[in-house]
Amino acid sequence: MNRLTAFIFTSSLLLPVVSALAQSKAAPWYDDRANLLHYKDDQGSLKTVKSSDDWARRAAHIRANMELVMGALPEKTTLPLDLKIDSETPLRHYTQQHVTFLAEQGDRLPGWLLVPDGASATDKRPAMICLPGSSAPGKDTPAGLTASADRAYAHELAERGYVCLVLDYPLLHTVEYKTDPYALKYDSATMKGVVNHRRGVDVLQSLPFVDAEAIGVIGHSLGGHNALFLAMFDERVKAVVSSCGFNVFSKHNGGDVRAWSSRYYMPRIKTVYGDVPAKIPFDFTEVLAALAPRAVFVNAPLHDAPDFEVSGVRDCFTAAIPVYREVFQAEDRLAVRYPDAGHAFPAPERQAAYAFLDKHLRPRAGKVELKRDLIAHWPAADQALEVPAKDAPQFGAGDFTLSMWMKSEENADRLPGDLMSQYDPVKRRGFHLTLKSNPGATTNQVNWRHLQFGIDDDRASEWRDCGRPGNATLAFGLAVHEGALYAGTCEPGKNESGHVYRHGGGDLWIDCGSPDKSNSVTALAVHHGKLYAGTGKYRLGGSSLKESENPTLGGRVFRYEGGTKWVDCGQLPETEAVGGLVVFKDQLYASSLFKPAGFFRHEGESRWTALPVPQGPDLKTQEIGPKRVEALTVYDGFIYASSYDGGHVHRFDGKTWTDCGQLGDNTQTYSFAQYEGRLYVGTWRSGRVFRFEDVGRWTDVGRLGEELEVMGMTVHNGRLMAGSLPLAEVYSYEGGDTWKKLARLDHTPDVTYRRAWTMAEHDGQVFCSTLPSGKIFAFSAGRQTTWGHTLSSAWHHITAVKSANRLTLYVDGEMVSQTSAFDVTSYQLDTDAPLRIGTGMNGSLNGRLSDVRVYRRTLNALEIEALAKEMPKP
Repeated sequence: MNRLTAFIFTSSLLLPVVSALAQSKAAPWYDDRANLLHYKDDQGSLKTVKSSDDWARRAAHIRANMELVMGALPEKTTLPLDLKIDSETPLRHYTQQHVTFLAEQGDRLPGWLLVPDGASATDKRPAMICLPGSSAPGKDTPAGLTASADRAYAHELAERGYVCLVLDYPLLHTVEYKTDPYALKYDSATMKGVVNHRRGVDVLQSLPFVDAEAIGVIGHSLGGHNALFLAMFDERVKAVVSSCGFNVFSKHNGGDVRAWSSRYYMPRIKTVYGDVPAKIPFDFTEVLAALAPRAVFVNAPLHDAPDFEVSGVRDCFTAAIPVYREVFQAEDRLAVRYPDAGHAFPAPERQAAYAFLDKHLRPRAGKVELKRDLIAHWPAADQALEVPAKDAPQFGAGDFTLSMWMKSEENADRLPGDLMSQYDPVKRRGFHLTLKSNPGATTNQVNWRHLQFGIDDDRASEWRDCGRPGNATLAFGLAVHEGALYAGTCEPGKNESGHVYRHGGGDLWIDCGSPDKSNSVTALAVHHGKLYAGTGKYRLGGSSLKESENPTLGGRVFRYEGGTKWVDCGQLPETEAVGGLVVFKDQLYASSLFKPAGFFRHEGESRWTALPVPQGPDLKTQEIGPKRVEALTVYDGFIYASSYDGGHVHRFDGKTWTDCGQLGDNTQTYSFAQYEGRLYVGTWRSGRVFRFEDVGRWTDVGRLGEELEVMGMTVHNGRLMAGSLPLAEVYSYEGGDTWKKLARLDHTPDVTYRRAWTMAEHDGQVFCSTLPSGKIFAFSAGRQTTWGHTLSSAWHHITAVKSANRLTLYVDGEMVSQTSAFDVTSYQLDTDAPLRIGTGMNGSLNGRLSDVRVYRRTLNALEIEALAKEMPKP
C-alpha cells in the first residue's frame, strides 16, 4: 500500500514516550489555525498582520512549532557533497544518471539525476527536487521506471528541459537507502527527510548547468507533504507542487492521526500530543500560508479519503488565500485543482502543474509585439486554403512561428488532419502542423488526436533497436496514451500470457500487467481518455511458428486504470481473439480476429451489442456467407474494415455494410493509412498497396520489393511508410508505384516468416514491432515534436515555434512539448510547394481555424500567452 494509513502500528512498535516540550516565545501557541492574519508579539499579545514583516513573524512561529513536532532542524553541514555518478543512460531527451552524495557525516544518499540534453553553463536550466510516494520503489517511480505512469513526474519534467534530482525517503524506500534516522539521533523520519532534501538542493545548486535561482520541488502523497516541508525549511525553493499530500489534521482519516505519529513520520504526535489533532501545535493551514508568496500548486482529488479528504484541503486554501492576497498581492501564486479522481495525479493536473512551474521558474522576458514580423494573417479559415509557392512565405533556415485557434470535434466520423503545411514529398522538404489520429495500423488505433509539429530536409535516422517487451514473440498492439507508448504482446509459452508494457526509454519496457490469461493482447485503442486492450489466443501457425501451449481463449476487452490494474469491459460474443478496435462517432467498436465473423459496439460497462457483418461469396464455393472484419479505420464518414476472407475492404455507415471491392487478386487485406487525404490499404499475397478511389475502384500503387504481405502502415512527418512479410522490411512510398526499402528489421534465422507488424508515432519517431524476434524498432524522418495527449473538442490556441535550436508546441498559451536541442539551422525549408492551411499530407482538417498567423521569428512566451487570451468569436 502507498497510503499514509498503511503505516498505523501497535504501540509496541512506537518509540518510547518522551517528555513534552513546553511552548515558548519562539513557538507560541495559536488557538485559531483558520484565521491566520494574526501574530503574537514578544509579550504574547495577539496582533493583526498588516505587513510582510508581520507575516514573517507568524511564519517563523509556524516553523518553530513544526520543529516541536519534528525535532529541531540541524545546522547545515559544511562537508563536501562528494557527488558520484555510478552509471548513466542516455535517453531520448535527457541522460539518466544514478548518483550518490554525502547527506551528512556517515550517510550517503542515492538518487536519480536526470540531465536534459543541451543543458550547460551557457544554457542553464530550472531544476526540481522530485519526491516519491511511500510505495517501495521510491525514487524509481518519479523517474519513470515503474508501471505508475501517472507519477513519472521527474521523467516528464526532464523531457520538458528541467534538471531533476529524485530522492528516496528514509525507512520507506530501503532498496538502496538503509539509513535509520533514529540511529542518527533524529526525533522524526520527517526531519531527516527535510535534511536530505535540503542537501539535494545543495547538489542542484552545485551543478554548472542549473539555474540556482530557479529551483522547485514536486511530490505525490508522501512526497506531497514532504515537498511542503522542504519549502518550509529552505527558502531557496521557489516553487512547490504538492499532489495528494495533506489536509487539516482533524479531517485526516476522520481525525485519526496515528499514521502521522508512526516512526515513519513524526512520533511526537503520539508521545507528546497524545494523537489528538487539537493538541498538535501546527496544522497544514499554516504550512500552506507560510510559503507565501512563493508559488504553490496543489492537486487535491475529490475522492482522496480517508487520508486526504478534500474538504480538509479546502480548509487549508480558505485559510491561506487571504495571506497570499492581502499581504503579498500574489493570489495567482497559489493554485489548486480538484480532479474527479482518487489518490492519483491525473494527466491534466500534471500538465497544469508543469505549466505552473514554467510560469514561475522559467524567465518570461520580452515585449509583446504582435504585429512585428507578422508576414501572413487569416482571420478565419473554415475551409482549406492553398497559397501558391510564389506567394507563400519562404523560411529557408530561419526562425518562424505558426499561431492559430483550432476547433475539431472528437465525436466525429472523420479524422482531424493537418492545420498547416508546406511540404514537397519529392524533395522531402518542408513542415507540418498536424492533429493526428491513426486508426487501422493493423489492429490498433495507435494515435488519437495528437498534436505534431515537424520539419524535414530529406533527413532519415538509422533504425534503433528499442528492445523486446517481456518475452514477446511480437507486439500485436502499439498505442500512445497520455504521452507514453504502450505495447501489447503475444507471449505464447505454456505458463505465459499477453501483457501490456510501457516504453521507459532506450530498451526498457515496463510491465503494466496482463489483462487476462490468454497468450496475446491483440489490439489497443484510446477512448474517452482511457486505454483499452483486446485479448486473444493467437494462432501462431498463421505465422508458420509453433502453436502456443497456452489453451486459454481471449476475446475480452479491458480498460487500463494505471499501474497493473485492468478493468474487464466484457466478453465479445463467440470471440476467442479481438481483431481490431476503433472509435467512430464517440463509440468504441471491436471485431473478431478468427471465425466466426463478429463486429461489436461497446454499450458501457461490460455490455457489447453484436452488429451485422459483411456478406459475400466464398472464394471456393461462391456461397454467400459472413465475412470477417479485422483492421478498422475511420474515413470520410464511414468505418472501413480489412478482411481475411477474400481480399476485400468493407465499409460501415452505422447500420449496414457496403462491399468496396476486391483489391487485385489478393485474398487478405491487412492495414490502412490516410495519405494526402486518400485511403491506402495493404494486402496479402501480392505485397502491394492500393489506393481507394470509389466503391469498386482501386488503384495499385506498387509492391514493397519482392515481399508478399503489407503489414503496418503510417504517415510519419510527410512520408507514407509500410512494413512487410516475409523479411520484416520497411518501405517508404516514393510516389506513383514506387516504394523505397528503408531497412530490414528482423533477422531471425530458420523461420518462414518475419513480420514488420504494426506501427505507431511517438515522441517524434515511428515505432515498428516485429515477429518473431519480438523486438520494437524506432526511426525518425527529419525532426518532430509531438504531444501524445488527446486534444479535446473545445477551441484551443495552438502555437508551433521553430527556433535556432529546437521545435516547440504550445496549447492554450502553455508549452506542452519540445524537441531536444539540435541544429535547426541546418534544415533548409525553402520549397516550391504551396502553403496549405487546413490540409496537407495527413488530409484536410475536420474542423475550423481562426486567427491564423505566420511570423518570421520566434514569439516569446508572453506573446504566445497574449494570443491565447483572445478567444475567437462564435
